[in-house]
Amino acid sequence: MQILAQTDIPDTQWNQWIIDHLAVEEPIGILAILLMVLASLFWFAQRSAGKRLFGIIPMLVFCYFVPTTLNTIGILPDLSPVYSWVKTYLLPCSLLLLIIALDVPGIIRLGPKAGIMLLAGTLGIVIGGPIALFVGQLFLPVGQPVPFVLQNDEVIAMRATDEGQSTPSLEDVDRNIWELPSDTWRGMTALAGSWIGGGANYVALGKTAYAELPAPQDPDGETLALSEEQLTAYREKQESEMLGLMVIVDVGVANIWMGILLFSAGHQRRIDKWSGADTSSIDELKTRLIAFEKKVTRVPSLADIMMILAFGFAGAWLSFIGGQWLAETIVIENGGLAFHVTNAQKAAASLDTTAALSATTWKFILVTTLGIGLSYTRARNLEGAGASKIGSAMLYLLIACIGAGASFTKVAEAPGLIIVGAIWLFIHIVIMLVVGKLIKAPMFFIAVGSQSNIGGAASAPVVASAFHPALAPVGALLAVAGYVLGTYAGLLCMVMLKFVAGAG
Repeated sequence: MQILAQTDIPDTQWNQWIIDHLAVEEPIGILAILLMVLASLFWFAQRSAGKRLFGIIPMLVFCYFVPTTLNTIGILPDLSPVYSWVKTYLLPCSLLLLIIALDVPGIIRLGPKAGIMLLAGTLGIVIGGPIALFVGQLFLPVGQPVPFVLQNDEVIAMRATDEGQSTPSLEDVDRNIWELPSDTWRGMTALAGSWIGGGANYVALGKTAYAELPAPQDPDGETLALSEEQLTAYREKQESEMLGLMVIVDVGVANIWMGILLFSAGHQRRIDKWSGADTSSIDELKTRLIAFEKKVTRVPSLADIMMILAFGFAGAWLSFIGGQWLAETIVIENGGLAFHVTNAQKAAASLDTTAALSATTWKFILVTTLGIGLSYTRARNLEGAGASKIGSAMLYLLIACIGAGASFTKVAEAPGLIIVGAIWLFIHIVIMLVVGKLIKAPMFFIAVGSQSNIGGAASAPVVASAFHPALAPVGALLAVAGYVLGTYAGLLCMVMLKFVAGAG
């Protein structure tokens, strides 16, 4: 049987009834549910009650959290091909359609504040992690390394029995959910890479943190004599378990923060007035874009719609295959930059060869560059036929997919780590607000600078578009810059985390 989706919710009679009778697993059904949620919200927004509600809480917040609620109660799954397809293909398509009418001079006039806030966000992640770990170790129990035994050439953890003795167990060792694992600093290193540079850095820094994990000890305190293959398998198992816990932190903390940023978009004027921010460059850009849209607006023909869809999906496809080719061609080998153009060069590459930038990073660089190039051609006039509106519809579907992939129940699985993650994010937020106040940065720059770090290219354009659809490219560009910072800043954070944990 093909697994179409995966659901992870509490095992209660009520949830089991929902799974048995209401759960949707087929991709077409999941897509239909998400579109019906969005359509219902847009319909409600036209009613007087909806206008009052969304005047207080932006509709984007509901587009995000209603699917999360449907996941939590078991109607929608955690994983689905729909979610991955939308994130992989529909996001670059959406970005191109939003960028196609880009006012490049207006973007340049936004000035350096966006970059400053990106760097401030990175600083908050780098120093916030070690501080959060230090505070967490003061108030939360810290676990001790679990003893292991070698059984049938497999490294197996020991589980305590009711009599107080230890016995080998092939299952996961029971863990106090409030307890910080002894190697928390290694998992936080991976999360630092994700919160600065995205998923590729999450994996890369996770492997770096676990590359020198020593062999485990047996119940007598003696180090197990493991072969290279056994030690590698042990490290990969420990890495996988810890990174799984860090995903819970990411879902439980970062996704809620994204919802708060979407909420702030609906109150940006009040926030900017309170902070004394200079919003003239953003207001000017919005005015120029609105004027251009009015100038070229027309009733779209079928040919217009076909042209818009062709540009969007062709651009997404070209950026996808181009990103894969560039990731395989421009690599880091033996500590230096190398170019593997031919198949023979790629086949002869050493095992330690890694992509200079991930295929995802190249994809967003290419689609942004392609969109900017098209903005200087007659294709820009497709904005009058609704190019940005179609792009925005795709972006709303992306928001719903991101929300549907999260579940409120995740918070209960590792509350100790969630607390540390919340402290970490709080420090990041404080630094962002302080720097934003000092340079009088608009809330837009604060929000996008933060999400470019925490969420990366998959969600920074979403937050940017919540302030105005034309500003989505700013989020994409900042997120790409965050990818470049991710590895170096993440390694610095790892050194500090290791020191705080007393591991070196």
